[in-house]
Amino acid sequence: MYIAFSFVTFLYFNIYIFDNVKTNVLNSLPLSLSLSLSLSLAICFFLSFCLILYQAIKSNKICIRRSAVVLILFLIYTSNRIIIDIEDISRLKHYLLANYGGMITFYVLGSFLTLVLNYFIHIVSNDKNELKKIVYIYLLYILSHSYFLIDAYGHSIQGVTSNVFVRINGWNYQRSASFLMINFIFSSVLFIYIRLLSQDRFKKTILLSSMILYMNMLIAMVLSLLIGSNNGAVTITGILFLTMLIQISLSFKEHSYILFKYNLKPQSLFFGLASRKLYASMFILLVSFILCASLVMFFITIDLSTFRLFGSVTGHISSVTSRIELLSNFLVQFNVSPIFGNIIVDRLTTGDGTYVHSTIASLLTHLGLIGFFIFMLYIILSFKELYRGKQYLFVTNGLRIYSTLLFMGVFLIAFTSVFFTWHPLWFLFGCIFPALYIENGTRK
Repeated sequence: MYIAFSFVTFLYFNIYIFDNVKTNVLNSLPLSLSLSLSLSLAICFFLSFCLILYQAIKSNKICIRRSAVVLILFLIYTSNRIIIDIEDISRLKHYLLANYGGMITFYVLGSFLTLVLNYFIHIVSNDKNELKKIVYIYLLYILSHSYFLIDAYGHSIQGVTSNVFVRINGWNYQRSASFLMINFIFSSVLFIYIRLLSQDRFKKTILLSSMILYMNMLIAMVLSLLIGSNNGAVTITGILFLTMLIQISLSFKEHSYILFKYNLKPQSLFFGLASRKLYASMFILLVSFILCASLVMFFITIDLSTFRLFGSVTGHISSVTSRIELLSNFLVQFNVSPIFGNIIVDRLTTGDGTYVHSTIASLLTHLGLIGFFIFMLYIILSFKELYRGKQYLFVTNGLRIYSTLLFMGVFLIAFTSVFFTWHPLWFLFGCIFPALYIENGTRK
């Protein structure tokens, strides 16, 4: 029953994501449908959470991570700045709870889905036969993913002109791309969970699932470019690369033994024998990527000027150039309140929306040094907790490696291009640094 309910939850998650993709860019679905789907998702998540909580209390122990206390402190400080600077309590919803950018909303969503995945480990540890059901549920999930993705692509391609590869009438493309990123963050994490749990079993089904997942990512990359989101295309490309990297590492027995059989420390990913094995897999994958890209460029003539990354549909400066120009606003905005920050500092100085497109820079300008240090303390404590414990070593090590690489990739995008409330980042925090975890016997 639990596994079947998990599939329904994942399916509703898919519907919720792609409903937002189509609504934000295409404006093709009525708002009432979006609200009904959101309500159904909330009910399904609530029932599933109650089931997980019941099972955890019954047979295991559910615990709260210490880093969650620091996260709560950060959210309280952010709320305080919003109330003081904007003097409008209703704006708390926009920053914390809104379904299009609320930090709490997407952190809780990521944490809940990860709690479901963590329980998979406990199910399989107690009954190996349950793994087969989980593998087939993922296959069905990723097939439903394909259907919704192709449907969204089919609607998007209708708005493309002959001289530019971008849908010219999309009205909220960045939000749509963010939902695509969230979907693939979860889909890739779910795949890594199942790949590590299965190890050498169900090879054909796992291979088929991975091929469908990679095909979906390629379609999503094109869709992101189509709707005008460079961040979406780059982030999904990075997720594709990292997922394939872990799969290649698992395919080589020597690499797999070194990387996943020992209790790794964070520095092991950059120095020592484990890092050399990881770099070897990375080299193989990079060469493959370059060869594939070269073949595509050889057989298909692509005019790069038609992409928003190198220009715009109206002939204005490119997306990259505009972000570089905004860097000059940092000192002006930071000097307003370097210690405490000001949540509307861009409006008070250089103009509404002219903040530096960088998570770190926007933390410093809008929340000051205090908010920045609380945020960094949360990241440091979260990584310490991630690398603590030896329970389910093979699976845990694989998740540690993938979580670290995924964090580095997504945070690099966040560092160079987005505001600190960017919901894919907070969804990622929920996925890899969940506030709750299930403890079984030894400390995790």
